[in-house]
Amino acid sequence: MTSKILIFTLILVFYNAYTLASCQPQCVAHARHSANIFTHRVGTSKGAIDWFRLAEKNGHTQTQPGVGKVKLPMAFAPQSGLNPRFGHVVFVKSSEIISSKRYLLHISQTNYAGRCRLEHTQAYFNAETMQVEFIDGFFKGKQFVAAGFINR
Repeated sequence: MTSKILIFTLILVFYNAYTLASCQPQCVAHARHSANIFTHRVGTSKGAIDWFRLAEKNGHTQTQPGVGKVKLPMAFAPQSGLNPRFGHVVFVKSSEIISSKRYLLHISQTNYAGRCRLEHTQAYFNAETMQVEFIDGFFKGKQFVAAGFINR
């Protein structure tokens, strides 16, 4: 009986260690699923910026989100405050024009800054500078430069 309890305890420990070390879903999986875009898979990396660069190479990116129900992934290259190897991608649910070249984006994101959860947030986007400033959520007050939007 003691050996069965020990084995069961070890299984629980290893399972918990695995699930805590592996944020699910990753930002790319969340953005792909939300946007229903499953093209441009990249080798073993599958990082946000790799996905964007391959889509860009094939002419499947844009620099402005459009207006209304956008449903596009927006990719960020690796930079201070984001994943230093893979960058980050968020899902832009919708956008509103504030002024010429300036938008309010309604975003959902997962696995940001090592946090394993889904967040719904808003950000201002300047289409001239590609600058994104988060209004609320974990990145509130932070600014990042976007690579662009993946449209298919």
